[in-house]
Amino acid sequence: MAPRKDAGPDGDRALARLRQLAAEEKAAARRGDVDAVCHIAGLLGGAMELAESALRSGLPEAREVLREASEAHAAAEELLLSRMAAVRERLSDLRATRRATRAYAAPRPSSSALLNEQR
Repeated sequence: MAPRKDAGPDGDRALARLRQLAAEEKAAARRGDVDAVCHIAGLLGGAMELAESALRSGLPEAREVLREASEAHAAAEELLLSRMAAVRERLSDLRATRRATRAYAAPRPSSSALLNEQR
């Protein structure tokens, strides 16, 4: 059985929705808006399934829309990885600061106690 060339209005709507989400995801990644990227990621699951169904149905533009979504995901992934690296670096700096603070806050023997030990 040959694939249908028209998946109907549902397929067209699914592709339009996925295209819209991909454009929003790419724009959010360019702006560095992690909250928006994460929100859009939550919406993409259902849209991807419908778009893949449209691809199987033979809708001609489905492959192009899925490519756009893939590019948007790559941009979002790059943003999230860079932000995670920045957080990892900041946490490392905070741990070093905490160690240094503890070292200075540790009780030290008084100078008179040191003098008494030397006698």
